[in-house]
Amino acid sequence: MSSNYSLKLELTHISGDKLYPHMMKDKDTGMSSFRVTPPGGGNKKEAALQVNETEMLDYVINHNYRVRCSALTPTVEYKGKLIKRNGLYCLDNRSIVSYTHS
Repeated sequence: MSSNYSLKLELTHISGDKLYPHMMKDKDTGMSSFRVTPPGGGNKKEAALQVNETEMLDYVINHNYRVRCSALTPTVEYKGKLIKRNGLYCLDNRSIVSYTHS
């Protein structure tokens, strides 16, 4: 499994899929980090904070920030292919039914 995922936070999607925060590579700097956005923040890089795993967990759990998450395996059919469910999620998102933190 890729170390780009944080297994310390597991979100359960309404579909039953398990989603995990994942790091994104900044094309400008080449650095990988978790990107979190504040409640009501946009879905653009400029609106995001680039943080490490510990900071990401704090922002998401304690401050209701959103984080880019993905399933570990393909589960969604899209244009005739199976792809991984992914998106920008927060803990009180209507499509997230529960979460666990370790």
